Amino acid sequence: MAVQDVLSARLEVKDSFTSKLNSFVKSVLEAETAFNSLVTKMESSNLKLEQSLDRISKKMEESSNRIAGQK
Repeated sequence: MAVQDVLSARLEVKDSFTSKLNSFVKSVLEAETAFNSLVTKMESSNLKLEQSLDRISKKMEESSNRIAGQK
């Protein structure tokens, strides 16, 4: 009976530890997914910003050329 109680206690401790470890791993994976999503959104925003700056730069250059041509 004592051996069975000891084995039962070990299983309970192991199950408790495994459950906490699984919960921790799940949290880490969720954080990784959230971070990857953030990086993807930042890259997309960066690309949109770069495209907008290129358009503005071209329009400014065109305006500058028109003004220079009027003189």
